[in-house]
Amino acid sequence: MSNIEFKIIEDPVEAKEIWEIFSEHKVIDDEWDFRNIWTQELELPFHFIVGYEGDKPIGLLALQRNTIVGLGPSLLGMDKPYLEFFGGVDTDDNRVFLLPGYEDRVEDFLNQIKEPAILTSLRDHVVGNHEAEFYLNRFEVNIEGIKDYKEYVDKNFEGKTRRNILRELKGKGVRDLSIEVKDGKEEDLELLFKFSIDRFGDKSSFHMEQRRNVYRNLMKKFDVDLFLILLNGEVKAVVYAIVYKNTYVGVNTGYDYLVPNLGKLVFTASLERALKRGCTVYDVGQGSKWKEQLHIPMIPQYKLSLNLQP
Repeated sequence: MSNIEFKIIEDPVEAKEIWEIFSEHKVIDDEWDFRNIWTQELELPFHFIVGYEGDKPIGLLALQRNTIVGLGPSLLGMDKPYLEFFGGVDTDDNRVFLLPGYEDRVEDFLNQIKEPAILTSLRDHVVGNHEAEFYLNRFEVNIEGIKDYKEYVDKNFEGKTRRNILRELKGKGVRDLSIEVKDGKEEDLELLFKFSIDRFGDKSSFHMEQRRNVYRNLMKKFDVDLFLILLNGEVKAVVYAIVYKNTYVGVNTGYDYLVPNLGKLVFTASLERALKRGCTVYDVGQGSKWKEQLHIPMIPQYKLSLNLQP
């Protein structure tokens, strides 16, 4: 087994350089700007663990030190600083980046973590010598070759189930209303924030100006599809998605939860917009009950906690 030496990179410029070496740039979570925007204003120190064989970098575990700011600590129940993945709790499919031929060295990277760490949304259940615990499901559907949501249902369901889902996707509770879908503007983000606050109250992350700025800043860097759903002329939903290569990434949705089946109407409207933009994958985001009811394929994400005191 070859000898690997490790270095901790804390300088942002060096961190970005090493990130670009290992990032595959296949999905939006591979993009430095996407991850950086989520926590940039929090000014969290970088803690990139880089493995070298001689002068050649062979692997990267991209972490940052959360100093008990932002959304992560409250979600994870932390009251002292800890290491987390670069980008924090808003990223998916996290892992140790390794060059081909070094895939068996994951544990060596984990052994470099000498302080409390919570690694969330891991892609793999087994990480090095550790068995990670289930964290949450995210949802993603292949829409290649599909013309509209009806064809999606035809391909995935049959019989009574198919009829029931088509009925629900037509908007049971809203289908007798006038439905309009139209493009949104940056100022419509305020409605997205308001819907979240109305639903979650004090627990809504949009009480934090930093979280609001994330959505504004993503619009400056990425191809954001912001649109509104109006029922009888009144805005009842605001959808925020990003078109990245062939994927339509659902980032957030705010809507009136008092309207039955509005979430499913959001799904059909988003699917139609994804198809119009030429996308072949629709990343529907993290768990909601209606996503399970529609049998949207689930991709489990895992969590690994290290060096936490009882």
